[in-house]
Amino acid sequence: MKKTLAIVLLSCALSALQTFGQLAGRRPSASSNESASTNLVRFDLDFPGGTPSDLVHAIQKKSGPLNAIIPDECLDEKLPALKMRSITVAELFQALGLATAKPIPIPSGNPGSYEILQFSATFKTQGPITPDSIWFFRAEKPMVFPKASPQQICRFYPLAGFLEHQTVDDIITVVETGWKMMDEGTSNESARALQNPNLKFHKETKLLIAVGAEIKLKVIDDVLMGLKPIGIPLRTPPPTAGPIPTKQ
Repeated sequence: MKKTLAIVLLSCALSALQTFGQLAGRRPSASSNESASTNLVRFDLDFPGGTPSDLVHAIQKKSGPLNAIIPDECLDEKLPALKMRSITVAELFQALGLATAKPIPIPSGNPGSYEILQFSATFKTQGPITPDSIWFFRAEKPMVFPKASPQQICRFYPLAGFLEHQTVDDIITVVETGWKMMDEGTSNESARALQNPNLKFHKETKLLIAVGAEIKLKVIDDVLMGLKPIGIPLRTPPPTAGPIPTKQ
């Protein structure tokens, strides 16, 4: 009985020692960045700035071969000047991403509001960083979609009630002045996208017909709204002859 118990205890002790040895061999390894700091070559770099290909060639002259992929659309990307001392490839690319990061305002769906997006350009890789890692260049830029041309709409403005104090030319002149002031300070592209609407006055019905972008047609609404309540004519009608009033 005692012999059997001793064998069982000895077997348990051997099993525990074996398990402890396996756990000791599986000690948590360092992170990929820490591993890179010990395996990657450290070098000095004076890069005057240029394209991603120029940076790769400059690194290869200092630290040896470098596996790098640069997409065709990023070949002409401009990178800033870099002056590094005792740095690894991983540390260099991490610093490059921070150096090129900048916010860019992008118009959102609501007029006058913007969304801030980050832009950066650097080399990245996947998995543990080793001397044989494959680095790929990425220029993270916000996607800018082409602006659609404003939709053309047609509106009819009855001018019969306004022609007692103004002429059609007076009203059109005020409208065109408003359009001109709207275009001041805008880029040529914006001005072309918002061309002035076409106007035509129909004498028989006294309707002003306008075809164009809604934002420009709103100027006509504002002009007519301003003329109606104020009651001040843009062109004073000539006085009419009549009997001279006498005192009673």
